[in-house]
This record gives sequence, structure tokens and C-alpha cells, in this order.
Amino acid sequence: SAGNRPYRSVFQRQRYESCDVPDGFYRCQHDFECYLDAIPRADTYYDAVVLTQVLEHIANPDEVLRELLRVTRPGGLLILSVPLNSPLHGEPWHFFHFTHYGLAQLAQRTGWDMARCEKVGGAYWLLGKRLTDLPRKAMKSVDPFRAHKRGQSVLACLGWSLMFLPFWLVFNPLLAWVIRPLFYWLDRLDFEKTFTTGYTAVFRRPDTGV
Repeated sequence: SAGNRPYRSVFQRQRYESCDVPDGFYRCQHDFECYLDAIPRADTYYDAVVLTQVLEHIANPDEVLRELLRVTRPGGLLILSVPLNSPLHGEPWHFFHFTHYGLAQLAQRTGWDMARCEKVGGAYWLLGKRLTDLPRKAMKSVDPFRAHKRGQSVLACLGWSLMFLPFWLVFNPLLAWVIRPLFYWLDRLDFEKTFTTGYTAVFRRPDTGV
């Protein structure tokens, strides 16, 4: 799924197409709808494919990568990103998290060459990113508009929301604009980055063969 087509502006000089699954989550107009193991395009149709934060939502990643190989020209690129440490999202269609070892195996099994793979931050980066989730999670847990759905008392949730509101107003900006940038800066001290948030990778279709 290309979601709301956030990278369209990057490819203004190229012909850009986007797709979503049938009856997808986004109302954005796409060029076509399909499942990624059955793309309605001819062999070697694309010079490059961008697949960001999608592979974790695919139950059959091997089949999808083989299909993307089919529609990519020899020497063409697959640019992708995947999470390793992230909250559950898009449930119940959240099936996997990935390591660079797993990506290398996927590439090898499906006919791609992994030309490049980079970690997205380390332990400090991950901690800074997650700290900013705390005020939002606290407010969301007592959201009076979600009370009935969760079997909670609307009045009780309203009271807790009013109680949390001053902390939200103080700590949310502090975490977002002071603590998180500090942790991102400290991330340069983490050389191993074993607690990375995820990966960006570039797969290349071999010039000859599949």
C-alpha cells in the first residue's frame, strides 16, 4: 500500500504509479488496486519499486518479493524499509519484524541482490522515540470518546483526562522538543545499534537471470 502517497513529490521527474490493496485504509486515489503477489503489470515494467513499512503486513513476503522481481527490469531497484522494534499497528495485519539477517535471506531466496542495508538508529534513538509515546498513551487510555468501546465509565475517563491534561501540556513538549532531540544526538555513541528501530535496504535485480 502506498498510503497517502508521501513520496510522490520525490519522483516528480519520473513517471510515478501507486497502488493500494482493494478496499484499503486510505481514501487517496491510486493508479490501481491489487494484492502485491498479483500486480497487474507486464514483466520488467518498472525501473524501481518503493516499499516502505509494508513488508511486515504481508503474510507471504517471499511470494511478494518474487512478484516485485518480475515487474522490475534487470538492474532495477527495490527500495524498502521495515521495522524491528515498533508497536503493533495495522492489526490484525501485522505479521513480522525483520533483522538485516532476515532481509539478506529474503533477498537470496527470491532472486534479489541486497546492495545496501542500514540500521535506523540505535538504543538512544529508540528510547527517545518511545518516550514521546508515553503522554499520548496516557491520554488515549482515558479518552472519554473511547470509554464505551472499552467498557469504561465516561465520567471517570473525563475526570482522569482533566487530571492528566496539565501533565500532557507540560511533559509532551518537553519530551518532544528537548528529551527526544537529546537522545537522537546521543545515539552517535551507540556503535552496534542492536536495539535499532528498523532498517532501510536497497535490493537490486540481477542484470541477467532471475
